[in-house]
Amino acid sequence: MAAPKKSPIVAKPPRPKIPEFRAAIAQALADGIDRDTLVLRLTLRDEADLRRNPSVAMEEISYANGAMRFLGVRVVGGGAESALDTSGVEPEPAEPKPTKAKKVTKPRKKAEAAVAAG
Repeated sequence: MAAPKKSPIVAKPPRPKIPEFRAAIAQALADGIDRDTLVLRLTLRDEADLRRNPSVAMEEISYANGAMRFLGVRVVGGGAESALDTSGVEPEPAEPKPTKAKKVTKPRKKAEAAVAAG
């Protein structure tokens, strides 16, 4: 008798965290924290979701001076986990990766000899 077929495992899409971000920002503002000291640190996936999610109104996101803001709070992408930072500490810029030195090739001696003979 044949074994019953197993249904394929399908990964569930991650649930949107945008309502959690809205609630965290509202709570921080209710606690009296200034909007300018708040930084919403997001993973790249959450940052992309914030930009593309149809539940986010155009009025909630703004771009000025090279920075994205959500509900007036500056957004910094590329973190290991998403969280609202209330410390007001400025994020450190990422250091560029060191470039590898290119290998210098020596000129071909055969080509030089052919040119000199020619």
